[in-house]
Amino acid sequence: MQRVLNLQAESLSNTQYQNNIAALQNKATSTYGAINGLKTISDRAGEIATLADGTKSPQDLAAYATEVNGLIQQAVQLANTKYQGDYILAGTTTGAAPFVATTDSSGNVTAVTYQGNTSVAQSEIAQMSPPRPDLGANTTGSGPRGLITDSRYGADFLII
Repeated sequence: MQRVLNLQAESLSNTQYQNNIAALQNKATSTYGAINGLKTISDRAGEIATLADGTKSPQDLAAYATEVNGLIQQAVQLANTKYQGDYILAGTTTGAAPFVATTDSSGNVTAVTYQGNTSVAQSEIAQMSPPRPDLGANTTGSGPRGLITDSRYGADFLII
């Protein structure tokens, strides 16, 4: 009887691991989509940086500045991507947007701050498996890696 009970418990555990894996795969797909979108934005910002040289008129430079401001706002929206109602890059504070843009009276982004935390939700995919981090930013110098900002690696895509 003990052996049957052990097998039933193991079967339930395996089912839960499979459910966790499926959920993590779907969340990873959402995260990949956001990161891929951020790369597209980064590529365009790089193009603008190359175009905005000393030979451009003030009107051209103003147009580039407007476009860059829009790109920053798009990047914040992508960094605030949700999966099943939760912000995917917020650590365990998934109910509030992890990245918040501050704008001036003209609507220009003057700062972007991280409002999430560096805690990682537990989701086992096998016995004693470590959790997979989904942090937008980590400026603590230790712990899980931040995907958008991480002080240990000099990564800082949005925090200005």
